[in-house]
This record gives sequence, structure tokens and C-alpha cells, in this order.
Amino acid sequence: MNTLKDISISKDKTILDAYKQMDNLDSKLLIVVDNEKFLSLISAGDIQRAIIQNKPLSTSIKDNLRLNIKIATEKDSYDEIKNMMITFRMEFCPVIDHENSIKKVYFWKDIFKEKATIAFNVSDVFNSRKRIFEANIPNFINSYSEVQWRVRQFTLSLTYRFNRAKNEKERQPRRDNEGGGEIMG
Repeated sequence: MNTLKDISISKDKTILDAYKQMDNLDSKLLIVVDNEKFLSLISAGDIQRAIIQNKPLSTSIKDNLRLNIKIATEKDSYDEIKNMMITFRMEFCPVIDHENSIKKVYFWKDIFKEKATIAFNVSDVFNSRKRIFEANIPNFINSYSEVQWRVRQFTLSLTYRFNRAKNEKERQPRRDNEGGGEIMG
């Protein structure tokens, strides 16, 4: 179970530090703090956008923050927070007071009791699957071409298992087809 300290990172750290911390936690989201006060959130997607924009990995987190983030306040009900987490596919949701102190953090796995899974996949993050073909035969042919087999792709999916926990196996009906018997359920 991750603690608030585990999922928090200083605004003065680099985006590489954030990515390493996410990797160690098997998480895609961190809370950015300034002197233990809530400042923002940084996601794996934020870091990937920075890489796409050719920002160095030594870029400070404070220089890579989104302004439009989703958080809860003390006024929000449990159901409102739960609905916000579903709508915006939030791994966790911090609850912030009027002084930007973090009062509580709701985690997806605690709210949904392993009935739901969020998955985020990226293929070809660095857009490196480009192939360059160049042919140059003097006085005959001069050819240059670039081919990209698959472009960078981002996939975000949500799976919710109604009336079933993550580790429960689906029961398959037994079939007794020998001798013309009927299907048993």
C-alpha cells in the first residue's frame, strides 16, 4: 500500500526523477508538492508529452505542470469523488483543503476493491520505428525515402468487473456432449 510520502514528489525534482519514482511504485501519477503543500499532479502522460516536445529529462517538474487537473476538496462527497475518479480514470484522488494541505488520498484499488482495472499503454514512445532508405548511383539514380511501420500509439482502457473481484475466475459451463446429453450449467 502506497503512502502519501511514496506518491509525493517535490516540484524541484526532474521529470526523470518522477518517471523513476512512478516506475518503482508501478504508478502513473504523482502528487507534486511545494514544502509539503499540494501544488499539482504529474502523470506519465505529462512526461511523455515533454519527451515528444523534445524537453530534456533534466527538466524541472515545476516547468512541466498542467494547469487543468482534477482534485477533490473537503466539500466533495465520497460519491462525487468516486464518480470523478471513474469519469477521469484517476489512479488516485487527493482531497485538498483551502490552504492546499492534503487531507486524504482516495486510491482506485480501495474504492473499487479490485473490481476495476485501468491500463495505459504506449507503443513506440520515442517514434523510433522509422526506416530510411537511400540509394545513390551516380548518373543513374538518387533516391531517398522514409517509412514508419507503426506510428506512436497511446491506449487507455478501463475494465470493470460487475459482481466479481479481479482474481475470481469466470465459471465456464460444463458440457456433456457424449451420448447426446444436454449442456449442463
